[in-house]
Amino acid sequence: MEKYFPQTEAPARTDPYYIRKEAGGYSPCIVGKPNIYQGKSTLANCVGYAWGRVAFLLRNPNCKIGCALGCDWPGDAKNWLKNSQARGYKTGSTPKLGAVAVWSSRAGGHVAVVEEIDKASGRVVVSESNYRGIAWQLRSLPKSMYINRGLTFLGFIYLPVEWEEKEDREDEPLSVGSKVRIIGRGNSQSDGNGKSAGGVGWTRYIFKIYKGAEFPYRVGFMNGVTTGFYKAEALKKI
Repeated sequence: MEKYFPQTEAPARTDPYYIRKEAGGYSPCIVGKPNIYQGKSTLANCVGYAWGRVAFLLRNPNCKIGCALGCDWPGDAKNWLKNSQARGYKTGSTPKLGAVAVWSSRAGGHVAVVEEIDKASGRVVVSESNYRGIAWQLRSLPKSMYINRGLTFLGFIYLPVEWEEKEDREDEPLSVGSKVRIIGRGNSQSDGNGKSAGGVGWTRYIFKIYKGAEFPYRVGFMNGVTTGFYKAEALKKI
């Protein structure tokens, strides 16, 4: 069983798993919009990101996840579940590390990759991209993720690998994506001397770090909802 290392930062601009084949990369996906990385990047696009993340996890530049039989490129997100089932991928309704969550909608649906599972609360952290939206983000979803932002949840596509979760240790440095318990007061901004941000006892995530700031750790939910800005001593990694 392999250790699973979650994606906690946006893919590098030069990562071939998110660059179109004709530009020297591996990806068969369409060019993203807005294309903030480079002319042939597949970001921003949920399909372009999910294909790249899965291909990387499987170490397979010719990965066919999401592709209909007879096709070499993934279709609309809403078709990923049935396309992958036809290719032999197992599917289900229980989240697993590295699995692809699939939703449908009139606009084509959405796909995201499971990076962390909190069995106690049922929350799931996914990495994702959005066409005509954000190129990459982490998002913490509750059990109600199955009906999400007007999307209809279809299921999870499981990868043919068994991973064990990477255990966080208190002596590991805090980083983007770290799950933390707030044990001290913070500030409403990254710079300043106030103690205006509370949340003591709450469990949240670090989703941005401002190096050199008085309160460098921006803490809240991965969708950008901020609880406050904190110093390291006000956070306990869990």
